[in-house]
Amino acid sequence: MGAIINIFGQGSDLYQEFAVKCFRIYLSACFLIPAGAVIGIFFQSIGKPVPAAVISLCRQIILLIPAVLVFSYF
Repeated sequence: MGAIINIFGQGSDLYQEFAVKCFRIYLSACFLIPAGAVIGIFFQSIGKPVPAAVISLCRQIILLIPAVLVFSYF
């Protein structure tokens, strides 16, 4: 994992520790990424466009933009 982190930057031991922690958190949540698309496609395929649109908008607008703004402070 250290080789991947060193691609993006090298720093002190504190930097390495923080980067490994963040990388593990990101990788542990990666399986959730396609779930929104799969659920949206499912609702479209069974003829329910409103829940499909809500799920798509929820992921892209309602959750993404506030998350970017909040996490930019950290």
